[in-house]
Amino acid sequence: MITIVQISILVVAIAILVLIVFAIPILIDLRRITKEWKKISEIAGLGLAPITWVISLALDIFKKLLEIGEESKKGE
Repeated sequence: MITIVQISILVVAIAILVLIVFAIPILIDLRRITKEWKKISEIAGLGLAPITWVISLALDIFKKLLEIGEESKKGE
């Protein structure tokens, strides 16, 4: 008989497999997008600053969400 632990391990394994399957094309697209951005930025003279600003903003938002999550866990 299958236990709850075995089912949860199976679900986690399937979730990881699905993430890997979807992550590879996304990462390939990101490489292509950054290559195209470099070409566009060279023509327009923008540089990579806008991309770094967006990445920095996303990281700040992620850190803030983690802090909020930790505070809510401490409050419980």
